[in-house]
Amino acid sequence: MATVLVLGGGVGGVVAANVLRRRLGREHRIVLVDREARHSLAASFLWVMNGSRRPAQVSRPLASLRRKGIEVVLGEVERIEKERREATVAGKPIAAEQLIVALGADFRPDTVEGLEETGQTFCTLDGATRLRDALAEIRSGRIAVLTAAPAY
Repeated sequence: MATVLVLGGGVGGVVAANVLRRRLGREHRIVLVDREARHSLAASFLWVMNGSRRPAQVSRPLASLRRKGIEVVLGEVERIEKERREATVAGKPIAAEQLIVALGADFRPDTVEGLEETGQTFCTLDGATRLRDALAEIRSGRIAVLTAAPAY
């Protein structure tokens, strides 16, 4: 029996875990790790921003992967030992024969002066929800749009 450890419950990690579950026999263990309990489809955040979808409509509990035979571990990835194919999650080591790292990127508005205090984003589910509410309040004026780099 081999264990495949998938770090990250975003699109890359969830797709990898699902494909491997379909292709590998049930004797193989697939473990998906993420710090969030829900997977949100980032491509749908624009719909949340413009009000045509609610956050619950673009996210699903990662726990639903368990019915497919994918183990789900919730916690922060604290350390990755690539040579040993091991990750420490919430203080506990998880070893595997194969390791997939699909942790994605963190949104860092603090790296642009003033952005954190005055800016909005649709790159996160929470940000898209706040931006939707902020846009609903605008009655006149100008909106500046900043794209410092592609989000995905």
